[in-house]
Amino acid sequence: MSIRIGAHVSVAGGAEKAIERQKEVGGNCGQIFAGSPRTWSVKEYEDSEASEFRDLREASGQGPYVIH
Repeated sequence: MSIRIGAHVSVAGGAEKAIERQKEVGGNCGQIFAGSPRTWSVKEYEDSEASEFRDLREASGQGPYVIH
């Protein structure tokens, strides 16, 4: 069993940015907000954005990610 360590990282600029930000802090899993925690507005993501996030996450070996 591998140890999972991650941080809450920003999705500013696109959800896929969370993958690189997690790598920068040495994480291999993560937690992200679905939208702004200050306004409770949730961004609608395009299928292409979701696919890019999943592809980058798999390529980096990161996971799981928790969204809230």
